[in-house]
Amino acid sequence: MARPTLTDEQVEAGKQRLSALALQVYRSKGYRAVTLRELAALAGISYATPYRYFRSKDELFDHVRATVFTEFGGHLKIADSGDEPLLRLRSIVEAVVDFAERRPDDYRLIFGMRQVPPARGSMLEVAQKRVAKHVVSVCQAAVDAGQLQGDPLTLAHLAWASIHGLLSLHVSSLLRLGRKLDDLIPPLLDRLFPPSATSTGSKSAPVATNKRSKRRST
Repeated sequence: MARPTLTDEQVEAGKQRLSALALQVYRSKGYRAVTLRELAALAGISYATPYRYFRSKDELFDHVRATVFTEFGGHLKIADSGDEPLLRLRSIVEAVVDFAERRPDDYRLIFGMRQVPPARGSMLEVAQKRVAKHVVSVCQAAVDAGQLQGDPLTLAHLAWASIHGLLSLHVSSLLRLGRKLDDLIPPLLDRLFPPSATSTGSKSAPVATNKRSKRRST
């Protein structure tokens, strides 16, 4: 007898359940430990059932990454407050660092692992574009205020390349030449987003405090 066709709601519920299980296994045992057969055993379903929801492990992890990337974007938005574009950018960078330090495995999952480009219109692509659009819009605001010069999209890419390079060294335990992450974040922020006069002619924008370091010390 042929299997009954699943409704869209049933498919989405199945994807969410298996993705949640996959994320649990990944966080506790690593990427290699996650298999569709293992998830079936954990879910108490037949070994073939997960293939009704995901054609492969890559497709499964696109869904998992979308979940984590959405959480990452929410983390950045919480940190992004106020009206001063330059300080907002500094706060966003500190939030990225905070996420990587608090959740290094999740950071590796969405940024540090080799992965194929997400499908057009997929949850992962939507989540990635939402975060990118937000950061570029703040760069645009800083350019409009006369605090930064250049193309906002290029500025966002250069900032990301800088911070990701540093964080990649950190999460891989490769910062071994006399400087730790907390030593390097303040000068990096000053290089990327130096305090400067606003377009209204006000005095230099105040330097953002290291909120992450303060939270860790409390």
